[in-house]
Amino acid sequence: MLWTCLIFPSLPLDVFARAAAPADATRPFVVGSGGHYPRVVAANAVARDAGIRAGQLVSGALALAPELLLRDRDGDGEARALAQLATWALTFTPMACIAPPDALVAEIGGSLRLFGGLPRLAARLTEGTHALGYATRVGIAPTPLAALLCARAGRTQPVTGARQLPGVLAPI
Repeated sequence: MLWTCLIFPSLPLDVFARAAAPADATRPFVVGSGGHYPRVVAANAVARDAGIRAGQLVSGALALAPELLLRDRDGDGEARALAQLATWALTFTPMACIAPPDALVAEIGGSLRLFGGLPRLAARLTEGTHALGYATRVGIAPTPLAALLCARAGRTQPVTGARQLPGVLAPI
């Protein structure tokens, strides 16, 4: 078996950005945690260029960029987006599972020949998620957990054999 994990590192932001007007892409935009002392959960490139970082108090972000667009995190919207992405992944495999809060894993070993091999299938998965409006990182490994760990660690080189796992996962 061979598994892929698609991590959506900016899912809280992508949920809102997909519906934003093109003009909004030029304005600083953040998703906040809500609550009494809200913090920045995710920020677009314009906001990051202004010095805004995840974990920062929203009040500090507003001091850096007074024209900041702010939305409270939409946990239900993120869950719906993951469910839709997992359903979309069924285009490539009969087995896709959500790995909350920001990932999905799918068994792709049986689909490799159908889609022209691992490089082509991985490219189609990445290009497809980008076309749907989501930034993604991909991890590929012989087990779902190893694929998830590789994706979270930013290891983009596929791990195709179980014998490679100890060496790959040890630094993670």
